[in-house]
Amino acid sequence: MMRTIFGCLLGLAGLVGVASCSSQHRNTAAVGTTQTTSGTIVPSKVAVQYVAATRCNREHVCNQIGAGKRYDSVETCTRESWRDTHAELGVERCPNGVHESALDKCLYDIGTEVCSTSVANVQRVATCRREMLCP
Repeated sequence: MMRTIFGCLLGLAGLVGVASCSSQHRNTAAVGTTQTTSGTIVPSKVAVQYVAATRCNREHVCNQIGAGKRYDSVETCTRESWRDTHAELGVERCPNGVHESALDKCLYDIGTEVCSTSVANVQRVATCRREMLCP
């Protein structure tokens, strides 16, 4: 499934310290996931890490990291993607976290965007808009 593919790709690329090969790991108490009657909620802080890492993984796959590219290094991509994602989906924007199922759709859609399309603004991806993610 998509979660396994992207989780493993993120680990393989070594973009951030999000060690997961499926969303099942997000359900552990270590990341503070809360169960509600409407589904699993992922804390905004964790969601930001996943979205930022997926954005950078996509940039890596699209050959946009390196000298003369959109990002000069993985570190630059990670830092800028985290900053931008935090501004768009951080605790201030989604104080109650995000729906796990919606996050999975968002991550999939970011990861499968064609390389000619920019994901510099995550809100441009329909499934990644706050109204889709935030409870």
